[in-house]
Amino acid sequence: GACIKSIENVLGNDIDQQIKKIYSTSAEKKTYPLLRDKSWDSEFPKVLEIEDIKAPTPGKGRMPEDELNSENITHKDYSIQSLIKPRLWDRTRWQGVGFAQFKSCYPGLYLLFKHLDIGEDIFKDLISSVGLVDSKARLRVCIVKGISVKNPTHYRVLISENMMTTPLTKRMTMISRINTMTPDSNVNLERFLAAYQACGKFYLGCDAMLKNIVPEHPQRNSLGIEMSTLDVRWAWEIGLNDVDCIGVNLKEDDPYIPSDVAEIPLLQLINSK
Repeated sequence: GACIKSIENVLGNDIDQQIKKIYSTSAEKKTYPLLRDKSWDSEFPKVLEIEDIKAPTPGKGRMPEDELNSENITHKDYSIQSLIKPRLWDRTRWQGVGFAQFKSCYPGLYLLFKHLDIGEDIFKDLISSVGLVDSKARLRVCIVKGISVKNPTHYRVLISENMMTTPLTKRMTMISRINTMTPDSNVNLERFLAAYQACGKFYLGCDAMLKNIVPEHPQRNSLGIEMSTLDVRWAWEIGLNDVDCIGVNLKEDDPYIPSDVAEIPLLQLINSK
């Protein structure tokens, strides 16, 4: 738009072609191959520094029309979360989750990918951003239970960036990855949750990380990302403007709704469709 036109006014309409011509016809042109095999700051996690802010709460009812008017929004009012990279995740398929118990270590939750090498790349990227210890809770894992009355052992896992660790703006694009688990038993899930509740931490990793682990003597720095926060929710607790509403599929789910609870937030979400 305006910025491109300004450049043309100063440098001319074909400045890009002029620059290309200089470098393509010069007798002294040189190539400079990249010598690094990783970024210079790869050992330093990119932890965002943000001010302490009050956690936002979901509003009631539909969004006001004024908030939907894009004419009232400027560029600085937008933000896009960048921790989950769709192009990287789309190179493979997240097929499920597995749980692990280690001696003298926290329990582990491991994402199972169709292509182990790409899954490993995904977690290398996450570790480069949050570190081996997600001390700022930038990464968020949410387990949604009770998504099916007929199949009470089924649940859904959401992986996303914690919106409370990025500067809040009027509009935010949140990028998540979702997987529905359909086990015949909830023994493994409940065992993992009990272990997490006992120690307050868990490892988040991928199946490729499990290849070289010795269960009796695991190396902590190879088990994945150490996390202190895990959200476990019932589907009926998720309402209309809840950030976890993406974890409820109203077209396919038959959520469990308790009969002894007066207010069911999920009903607002159902009635809004």
